Amino acid sequence: MTAAGRRAITRRRRLGVGYRRVLTLWLACVGLVGGPATGSAPAQPGGGELAGHDRPWFVGTSETQRERARQVFLEGNRLINVPNFRAAADKYKEAIAIWENPAFHYNLAIAQVNLLRPVQAYKSIERALRHGALPLGRGKHQRALDIKKTLERELAWIDVICAEAGARVALDGDDLFIAPGQERVLVRPGRYQLVATLDGRVPETRQITVRGGEEAQVELRLRFENKVVHRRRWPQWIPYAVAAGGALVAAGAGYLDHTSSQRFVEFERRFNQECEMNSGCRDGEYQSVLDSAERRQTGARVLYALGGVMFTTGVVLLFFNQKRAFEIRGERTQSVDVRPYVSREGAGMNAAFRF
Repeated sequence: MTAAGRRAITRRRRLGVGYRRVLTLWLACVGLVGGPATGSAPAQPGGGELAGHDRPWFVGTSETQRERARQVFLEGNRLINVPNFRAAADKYKEAIAIWENPAFHYNLAIAQVNLLRPVQAYKSIERALRHGALPLGRGKHQRALDIKKTLERELAWIDVICAEAGARVALDGDDLFIAPGQERVLVRPGRYQLVATLDGRVPETRQITVRGGEEAQVELRLRFENKVVHRRRWPQWIPYAVAAGGALVAAGAGYLDHTSSQRFVEFERRFNQECEMNSGCRDGEYQSVLDSAERRQTGARVLYALGGVMFTTGVVLLFFNQKRAFEIRGERTQSVDVRPYVSREGAGMNAAFRF
């Protein structure tokens, strides 16, 4: 059992002497404590208002099943008159598992009220009233309505909402549902803890206190966890591409430098040969060869410089592009949380501020 679950059990055990005394006093007044009184005797299945195989609670059951359920139910009635409410409740549940009869739920609610299980008793009373007064009879139907109203004043409802797909929502350690969804929970008055969890998100925890007759709504919103990841400033290929581009430019410069040298050699060879054979040279006769060699030489120098800058830049980028730690901050939660509530004293809103 989780720590939250143990705290919930301890809290419920300390529900308060006042609440138990009030509930016990009311039970004594209607004759449900110390064994059912004449006005609150257990319902009896079969005969009178319960007869009629066309009734909805008869559909889908055989006579054999109904008879077996009756025998179990009557044993529950014997136990509730002892009184042994726990054993009687077990028998009523066993009978309900065989035959869904409203009278069974009514008697189960009586046992649960005496066991101080108001939440379970309320659910049983709702099932007992599902088909109106016919299966119970007017007297017990009215008594069931009275029990329901009293329990509604003593209990509270919490509407839990969570829209984060896949989030697990729990109340005091007990799972409620997997989001997205909404659940209306019936609880005793007191303080409760709601938790929503989802991988990769910060768990959302809310504490809520409800009083008898109140209705409260809580919406759980999860935010992303702050994570530390290792990233590079730029894509890894960029420094290598810049350095490789510089090397290619330098290679092109080397090619121009080589062809420039060849042109200078050719110019010198032709110039010397022609001048010696002709015993003199005219100005500008080999100027075009010389100009071409000089242009190639200048281009080679420029490309050498550009290639060197690019290669150096690539090396520098490679150094600065090493992986570094970056913190990814979670989403900011809303700064104001407003929760409406309704009670016998009136309606209002609770506001919580976050900074």
